[in-house]
Amino acid sequence: NLAYAYLLNGRYQEAIEHYQRLAVLNPDRKGDVLAWIATVLVSAGRKSEADAMMPEILQLAARDKVDPFPIAVLYCARGDKDAAYDWFDRGLSRASKVQTTGLVWQFTRYCPMLDPLRSDGRFAALLRKHNRASLLETYTIR
Repeated sequence: NLAYAYLLNGRYQEAIEHYQRLAVLNPDRKGDVLAWIATVLVSAGRKSEADAMMPEILQLAARDKVDPFPIAVLYCARGDKDAAYDWFDRGLSRASKVQTTGLVWQFTRYCPMLDPLRSDGRFAALLRKHNRASLLETYTIR
């Protein structure tokens, strides 16, 4: 979460360093970490570096070694909404198959990196398709 907070606050190098630590501490999450680092690089205006990472990220994803959520966020950061929706759909489908709501998918409700998708009707349609319409609800603190 700290790496993500750094990303959102424009502290890109610190975000990358924290994601790299996560990869060391949990090598099984290498694919997720690479997708998040690529997202940081795109956000930092270093798209060519992120582009160089895409083949490995997609190879790992083909072997089910990357959660689709960070790939959806990555494509959203790249401005490729169609690919972002494709990966978002895959992630929702995967979450339904394993009978989990997962923290990452609950995070969908508020993830600012997904804001460019929210105004498109496909966002709500996909959540409804996968019985996740509750993620469209917002809560107020009283």
